[in-house]
Amino acid sequence: MKRKRLLIALLVIGVVLWWFGFYVTSFIPDDVRRFLIYAGPVIIGICAGRLHRLRRLARDPALRRKDAAQNDERNMAIQNQAGMIAGGVIVILLSFSAMAFSLITSLGVPEWISYFLFGICVCYLLLYEILYQWLQRKM
Repeated sequence: MKRKRLLIALLVIGVVLWWFGFYVTSFIPDDVRRFLIYAGPVIIGICAGRLHRLRRLARDPALRRKDAAQNDERNMAIQNQAGMIAGGVIVILLSFSAMAFSLITSLGVPEWISYFLFGICVCYLLLYEILYQWLQRKM
């Protein structure tokens, strides 16, 4: 029930954002207005799809059992492990590309892009460590 309320609230927020993008044009810059026009329907679509899925799960017991089997502890552990490996690979690729951009100046890549890529790697590692410590205490 909490999830349904949250999704309905997000659906309303998406409609409000979309409405703001179209009708409140006097004090919003064009870039922000364009972002709101595109972000609103994305939020609406995601929430509508999730609400539809929740309604289907509530009506069909066989689908509910299948969903419970897919989301058991073993499958969730496998998904978490796969996500962690994929995140690690992405961080390594970002680090290598940042080093390549900073070493090869003939490419004409601005310096701030290398710093940005290194910043993403540092943020990932800090967030990983913080979440690891927090989950370790929680469990």
